[in-house]
Amino acid sequence: MTYEEAKEILDQVRMGQGDAFSPLVIHLALWHTGDARPHETVRSTRVDTEIPAEDWRAWSRQRAIMVGGSKA
Repeated sequence: MTYEEAKEILDQVRMGQGDAFSPLVIHLALWHTGDARPHETVRSTRVDTEIPAEDWRAWSRQRAIMVGGSKA
């Protein structure tokens, strides 16, 4: 399946003619257009790490410092 064929299939599904295609063909078309690929594979190298978890106490202290500094 080429990219153009995949776009044609997805266009037909969008127009309501999706009964002619199996879910496997639709998923394959989505994969070829890049819409069904996992997000981890398309991440850039700088955002491939998880966000560090903070407990609520650290967040509360940081918030208090920010609010206290803005009142001055």
